[in-house]
Amino acid sequence: MTIPIDKTIEKIKKEIQSPYFFTNLEIKKESQSCNAFASVDNYNNCFDWLFEQLKSKYFLLDLIGKKEIFKKNSSAIKEHESEKNNHDDYQSFLLSILDEFKENLWNHKVRVFVYGTLKLGEINHVMMKNAEFLDKDLVESSDLFDLGSYPMLVRGKGIVYGEVYYLPLTTLITLDKLEEHPNYYQRCWRHLKSGNYALIYEGSREKVKNGSLILNGKWSGLRK
Repeated sequence: MTIPIDKTIEKIKKEIQSPYFFTNLEIKKESQSCNAFASVDNYNNCFDWLFEQLKSKYFLLDLIGKKEIFKKNSSAIKEHESEKNNHDDYQSFLLSILDEFKENLWNHKVRVFVYGTLKLGEINHVMMKNAEFLDKDLVESSDLFDLGSYPMLVRGKGIVYGEVYYLPLTTLITLDKLEEHPNYYQRCWRHLKSGNYALIYEGSREKVKNGSLILNGKWSGLRK
């Protein structure tokens, strides 16, 4: 479960604004061998430090590159890469990055491949209302099992057909809850037949042992 992002940002902001911020960083660096406690002694290190802080508290950053979420301040780093300024400059820069992060995070979108109840016409497709349909596609080296009211994809030797959507991270969080990621389904990147990569919710052989293999790789709840 993710920590609410506004709460996370406010906590980090207070840490940065503290008059003891740089002293505390050095203490942490000496006591723990961790990238999150790297020295903040130039703009590039400021950037790396903050990204590690956010990533350690917010799992969705695994899906996003630093340059994608911090476009404006990435340019600023190139301009001032070799500069060494005073602490006030670095603190201001960190706060600027935080503001950009909050502004851009929910605008970021990812590709998701769906093959069951989230498809067009199926019972949970309403959850895709903020998603953009891209195309139909298929994933290889996979088997599809019918578990009654829903299917489950597992690694295998067959082909599974589905639909690809481009959706915001807010929708992805909703899908994580629906699919009970990571306890029931696991969200992972897979290579599609089209050549694109997309997130797919897949299961395990243990979970489909009582299901029936769908030989043609196409599931539809409409036929039930």
